[in-house]
Amino acid sequence: MGAAEFLLHPIVQNKMERILLEAGPGQGKSTIAQYICQVHRVRLLNKVTDIDLLPLKIKNTPSRLPFKIDLRDIAAWVEGRNPYEGEGLLTKELFGKIYNKSLEAFIVAHIFYHSKLEPFNSTDFIAICKLSPILIVFDGFDEIANINIRSEVIEFINKGINRISGNTKSLQVIITSRPAAFYDSVGFSTDSYPHFELGDITLPIINEYVDKWIKAGKIGSRDAGELKKLVKEKLELPHLKDLAKSPMQLAIFLSLLKNKGQALPNKRTA
Repeated sequence: MGAAEFLLHPIVQNKMERILLEAGPGQGKSTIAQYICQVHRVRLLNKVTDIDLLPLKIKNTPSRLPFKIDLRDIAAWVEGRNPYEGEGLLTKELFGKIYNKSLEAFIVAHIFYHSKLEPFNSTDFIAICKLSPILIVFDGFDEIANINIRSEVIEFINKGINRISGNTKSLQVIITSRPAAFYDSVGFSTDSYPHFELGDITLPIINEYVDKWIKAGKIGSRDAGELKKLVKEKLELPHLKDLAKSPMQLAIFLSLLKNKGQALPNKRTA
């Protein structure tokens, strides 16, 4: 089962309110988070063309109102800084009016930044939570460098989620992060947040990715056939096989093959 299918599965949505998704750089944790939010979005907005593109296994999973939040912005909020000030939308005056050190207040600012709904407030947010199942994705915990701020962010989120949970029809929380470098690193408790780790992509996924990459690049059938043959040949070499373990690495690998072809070295120097 793929990560998106797992996280969207009815049993997981209903039985696992909080999840931490771990993966190394370029393995696709942020892409998975974005994809899940988009799956909910296209169904809520009845985007028929986009819905038709969804795999059957996730097309009919339960829908939620999704909020995708960068944890760098949460860290700024916890420090009393306006994360959207540079964008010119959430002015200093409006930030001062909205701000208090709560997750609900941050979400109000987040919604205003993306929607321009200035009259929107915490009461409106809670009213929506009572009517609709909610998904909140916090992306990039590892991008918060300051250890003390990390601890504050964990407390800030936990307290906020506990309050919001009391007012929601149903809540799912997903946090993404790179794996902790040390076992005693500051992080979200495994007791409250079961940890799941993205594995390396498999050969069937690689082949599917190659097909989509060729289609997106509008590569002709002859060149596409040669590229697929090259991919098969190169991935039989141990040192090149390691370059296709994550989506980011695979994209770079395909780009190199397209531009270099057979000239891509088969051997490494000592």
